[in-house]
Amino acid sequence: MPKARVRRRRWLAAALWLAMVLLLAEGAVRTAAFVLRRDQAAGARPAARGVVYCIGDSFTYGQGVRPEEAWPRVLERALRARYGADAPVVRSLAEPGRSSSVVVQLVAEVLQAGDARLVLVL
Repeated sequence: MPKARVRRRRWLAAALWLAMVLLLAEGAVRTAAFVLRRDQAAGARPAARGVVYCIGDSFTYGQGVRPEEAWPRVLERALRARYGADAPVVRSLAEPGRSSSVVVQLVAEVLQAGDARLVLVL
C-alpha cells in the first residue's frame, strides 16, 4: 500500500478517535450537570414580574464554590440589601457545560415568559 494512503488512514482513524472522545466528554459533562443540579426548581416560573435571570455555564452555576458563593446568589443578596422586599427575584438557570445553543433557547423562553426585568448571560 502506498505511504500516502496509509498516512490518510491514520489521520482518519485519529480524527474519528478524537471525535468519539469529545462526544463522550460532552455527554459526561451534561450527565454531571443533570446529576449535580443544585436548584431543582430553577425552571419554575415565579408569578411576579421583575425577575432577574442569570443564564450560563459552570461560572454562573458556581462550580467549585459553595452554592451561596455563586455570583447569582451574591447578586441576590446585594439586591435584597439595597431594595429589601421589593428586590427582583434572582433565578439562576445555569449548569456546567451548557452550550451556547441551549443558552439561546433559554433566553428565548425567558423573554417569552414576559416576567424578566433583566437577563444576564455569562
